[in-house]
Amino acid sequence: MMRSMTTGERPDWNRIVEKHSGRVFRIALRILGSVQEAEDVAQDAFVEAYQLHRAGPIQSWTGLLVRLATLRAIDRLRRTRRSEQLDDTVQSTTTGPFEEAVATELAQSLRRAVAQLPDQQATIFTLIYLVLRVV
Repeated sequence: MMRSMTTGERPDWNRIVEKHSGRVFRIALRILGSVQEAEDVAQDAFVEAYQLHRAGPIQSWTGLLVRLATLRAIDRLRRTRRSEQLDDTVQSTTTGPFEEAVATELAQSLRRAVAQLPDQQATIFTLIYLVLRVV
């Protein structure tokens, strides 16, 4: 467990990143569904955590980074949703437009529902049903 630091102390960023990067990335990925977007959000969360540390002591790096990853992923999801436009040129060769629309709608509904779960429940659900593909 990491202890809180005073404002003047320098955090061991290698240790912080090593300990929390996986969790921060998984949270962002679960919300966004995109590896590239999740990587960007993880980086943003660590940069923001560093800036907050400079402003004052951090009591819990885990709590701070989980919260930042969740908030920044939701912010990015909202921005993406506002700017989404229908692209008529993209078509799948394995399914028809109806199947694609249904799959996209179901994926978005599932992503929203999982995002509303408490962090631990959402992580367990994601690991069991999405990562390990247990059905």
